[in-house]
Amino acid sequence: MKLIICGNRQENLLRSVFCFFFPLFIIGCGGSIGKINVEHVNAITARSEIAIDQARLANAESLSKDLFQKAETALDLADKAKESKQGLDAIRLAYDAQNYAQSAEKAAIYKSQEASLGAVIQRKETEILRQQSMFDTVNQDLEDSRLEIQGIEADKKQLKWEFDNSSEIAAQNLARARDDCKKDRIELSILQEQFDEKTAEWQQALHQIDEYETQIYKFRRQLAMAESVTDEAKKTASQARTKAILQGQSYSQKIDNLKQKKMAQDHTVMLEEKARQARQYVQRQKAWNNSKTGKSSLDSQKQSAGKSAITDWYLAWVDKNMTRHLQSYTADTVAEKILIRSNGEKRDFINRGNLATEIKNMTLKNWTLSDSAFQAERDSMIGTYRFNKVSNRSSQPVTYDVWEREVWMRENDKSQWEVHREIWRIYEEVPRY
Repeated sequence: MKLIICGNRQENLLRSVFCFFFPLFIIGCGGSIGKINVEHVNAITARSEIAIDQARLANAESLSKDLFQKAETALDLADKAKESKQGLDAIRLAYDAQNYAQSAEKAAIYKSQEASLGAVIQRKETEILRQQSMFDTVNQDLEDSRLEIQGIEADKKQLKWEFDNSSEIAAQNLARARDDCKKDRIELSILQEQFDEKTAEWQQALHQIDEYETQIYKFRRQLAMAESVTDEAKKTASQARTKAILQGQSYSQKIDNLKQKKMAQDHTVMLEEKARQARQYVQRQKAWNNSKTGKSSLDSQKQSAGKSAITDWYLAWVDKNMTRHLQSYTADTVAEKILIRSNGEKRDFINRGNLATEIKNMTLKNWTLSDSAFQAERDSMIGTYRFNKVSNRSSQPVTYDVWEREVWMRENDKSQWEVHREIWRIYEEVPRY
């Protein structure tokens, strides 16, 4: 490409020399010796401008910047020489501008063609690489297929070996089964002989039973005579017992008098205790009011905080961390325990002091969590956890024990959630539901 450009430049140089000296020769040979025609200078300048415009269209400004700038510079100098009445310099510079512009145009065209050719080469190289990658992929697929065929052949050999081996094993099993059949026939013959012997022994045993029944009849007669003698002895013993009873009643009357005095005192104390418990129960029922309204004054943020506190309380019990579990209770918390059986229900109350022992006793049993739920009620958040286990009180049909813990939590003045109420419902021997 460089050799072509150099050859073109030499050709353009010779053309420029010819174009420059030929007009001078004509001018020198004309009728106005020493004078230059202005129209002739303008024509040469116009051709130079056209050559520069053509070079610009060929993108010579960027592809052949040096030659294009020389053409513009020569054209500017030609205009200045024309204005200065320097005709020869104006013609020479105009021809230089034309030659530079034509050279810049050709160089730009060559470079553009070279760039296009490079782009084509680049595309071809990219296509070659893509084809090579495709061939590599095909070769890899062929290699994978070859390996897969080898694996299939290996599996085929393995299956053939297993088939041959299984056939041999089947033949061995058949021979073993025939041997076992022979042994079973021999054992059956032996068992038949033993059965015949047992049948003979059974017949002999029946004969002995008949003899035993005869002896039993004799023994029954002897027993009846002995019972007659025993009845007489019982009458004598009854008379002695009656006498002892009369004497014991005298002593019992004295003991009963002493017991009645003690029972009267204990009964008075018991009535007072029952009355106290009844008053406490009525007060608790009024304070707790089991009926749920379903309405709550807690917003969603408070309800979420209450759920988190109940969950922490439950997880502490799951982790068997009784200290952290019991920290959630207030000092005056009283848990209500309801034991429900088929014959009725029993209600009891557990104070804060006995709550730890009761929880530990219930925890010793293998309870499984079956359900849980949360509910907002007035200023409290309620969490209900239901557990079950197989009942040990009956085997058939299988029944279950259910333990339901309903815990009520509310926020205190220090923005801490605490348990102020808990209800246990224990169902015994219920079917699966």
